Amino acid sequence: MEQNIELAKGFCTKAGAHSKWENISVELNSLGPPERTSEKWQRVWVDLKCKTKKKKTENKIEISATGGGPNRLHHFSDMEEAVVSLLDLNTCVNPPGREFGLETINTSDENDLLTEEHAYKRSTHQIDPDPVEVVDQQQKKPLHIFVWSYDLRL
Repeated sequence: MEQNIELAKGFCTKAGAHSKWENISVELNSLGPPERTSEKWQRVWVDLKCKTKKKKTENKIEISATGGGPNRLHHFSDMEEAVVSLLDLNTCVNPPGREFGLETINTSDENDLLTEEHAYKRSTHQIDPDPVEVVDQQQKKPLHIFVWSYDLRL
């Protein structure tokens, strides 16, 4: 499958995929038992991908769990590790991009530490707030609400 990455990821036309699976099944059947048709070998590959993705996703959920109970992390065989690297499943399960939340800033000088509010503004690219006055209908008091504008260029 390493020579047929498009086929491994499922980015082939049916006609191209069928001929490639025929070649792969001939090669695999020449190695000895078990002997299967190209459709059966394709099913084996799809099942292996599905089970590996499921284990990878369950590991991500287990890592983000709050604790308590036994460790439920799945271990991967050499074959599954090869599937993870071939299909780049780490990127699928943990997509790249910014995460929401406060930016963590560590410095040794206390004067250089940023406040949480400043770090939040910096991480979300906020522009200064626009005040909006709303009147509370029950207490007849004005409420001062700030509407934040965001510049979401990532």
